[in-house]
Amino acid sequence: MGIGAFNATDKTINSVLRTDGRFYRIPRYQRGYAWKKNQWEMLWNDLINEEMGMFLGSLLLCSTNDGDTWEIVDGQQRSLTLTILLSVLRNRLDKMNLGAQAQIVQMLISDHSGFGEEETSRVIPSDDISDFFETNIQQYPQNPNPKTAESAEEKRVASAKRFFEKKLEDYLKDGWPLDQQYIGMKGLIQRVEKLTVVCIEVHDESDAYKVFESVNAKGAELTVADILKNMIFRELKPKPGEEDYAQNQWREIIANLDDSGISLARFIRYCWMSEYEFVQEKELYHAIHRRMKGKNSTEWKDLIDKLVQNSLYVKEIYDPNLANMEIFGPDKRRIVSSLSAISAMNITQIVPLLLAIRNNIGVKKSWKKWFEVLEKFCYQYHAVSKGSPNRVETQYSRFARKIHDISKQAPSTERSRDLDRAWGEFSNKLKDLKPERDQFIESFASNIQYSSNSQKKSVLRYTLNAINDFMQDGTGELIVDNQYTNIEHVLPQKPAKWGYSEEEVNPFVNQIGNLVIVSKKINSSIGNAPLEEKLPDLMKSELAIVEDFLTDSRTGKWDEAAINKRSRKLATIAYDKIWVF
Repeated sequence: MGIGAFNATDKTINSVLRTDGRFYRIPRYQRGYAWKKNQWEMLWNDLINEEMGMFLGSLLLCSTNDGDTWEIVDGQQRSLTLTILLSVLRNRLDKMNLGAQAQIVQMLISDHSGFGEEETSRVIPSDDISDFFETNIQQYPQNPNPKTAESAEEKRVASAKRFFEKKLEDYLKDGWPLDQQYIGMKGLIQRVEKLTVVCIEVHDESDAYKVFESVNAKGAELTVADILKNMIFRELKPKPGEEDYAQNQWREIIANLDDSGISLARFIRYCWMSEYEFVQEKELYHAIHRRMKGKNSTEWKDLIDKLVQNSLYVKEIYDPNLANMEIFGPDKRRIVSSLSAISAMNITQIVPLLLAIRNNIGVKKSWKKWFEVLEKFCYQYHAVSKGSPNRVETQYSRFARKIHDISKQAPSTERSRDLDRAWGEFSNKLKDLKPERDQFIESFASNIQYSSNSQKKSVLRYTLNAINDFMQDGTGELIVDNQYTNIEHVLPQKPAKWGYSEEEVNPFVNQIGNLVIVSKKINSSIGNAPLEEKLPDLMKSELAIVEDFLTDSRTGKWDEAAINKRSRKLATIAYDKIWVF
């Protein structure tokens, strides 16, 4: 079906915002305020440097039952940012005691319907920030008790305001007399007013969505997550008096992903790859559109419910504990250990497979062996050897979809048999992908080193703890508590007492062969002391990795050659004894 009638005309921001009795509402399905410094900087620089009447982009509007209010289907980021900029210009005029001129600018921000009537904001933000935006940006005179920014979206609004305030302060220059400042302000305001947009006006909501999708599906200001949100919210509109189910579910997804480090668009791609097909992010919109075309509201509800469930699983994957892994039964402690390791390595490509396991947990009695193999492969391939993510991502997705397919089979005896066969084929492919021994040993020495980077330090911690556990006979009875231990550089990073300069030791001082785990008490007592002064305190340690170091350092000489030798020794143990599968 084609797109119905619509009007597309060039308009200035002045004509858009000064049309009497017209208001622009940001609808519920739109993403929150997302612009950051790069976009603010680009807008400001273009505003200052480009010709008067610069083209700003398109503004897609859809009429509503309230004839005075139009929904901004596309262009909300620009609309909100311009409102923030105008408020900064207005406040500056007010500060210069130019209240009448400030009120003229305010007419671009809000409208009086009549004498004594309350102002109505020209751009009406979504409910998530409406109170904050109205109080801190749109009200004039300024509210003496502004609201504190709490949500990430509110903080971006506050940051945008501070950004433009600083830019304006720099633009007006110190020492300009008041009349010169006013001339500069007047020029800026005129530049904003004469910004040009293509204003596309439609009168049917379905036409608005079609224009929206055709404008954005190919690229791109919006991510696939924004477009999917648009599609879902179109299909799941609340009835009058009902709670907004889709909005509530979407907020839950965002909250669950908050600490995972996985973007919303990547999460949706991983969900899709886990169950349906392998796609690159640029192809994801079309894949979803093909599968969901013609689906009813129940099926769209199932989709967003599944996304919510998977977002909770992702949250648990990146913060595993015995409580949220209780469903794995007796294996839960081992599962928590493996997931904690994968999380520490920051491996995200495996998420589609982990989601498939979690969604089909009843198909198999014990998953312990699987998680052990996955942990070891992730360490060898991703953490140590830095293997190509694309090379293995297809394998994770293919096997994840295989799990889903097998879980739909009956009877259960066939599922178990087919799953074991599929796992055997998959684990063989992982063995083919893992690095050769020599490659691993070289990569281990160069990639598993001390770093101030928190993620690299987590991988190093995991490595040292695993080596210590192996040397402690690997029974798991003695567990190193990271709260009470530190990573100790035997040869210190500041080696003056050893007769070296920092430049001399820099190439090898952070290698794993120079590192041990010790209690914080021992770590603070030995400081940067020479080796002979450190040894008595190190001998007090009960950790096997320290005892092993003492054996390696018994010659009393600890230099680059000794560190390199120990690094290769630990790499060999790691490949042959610990992360072997």
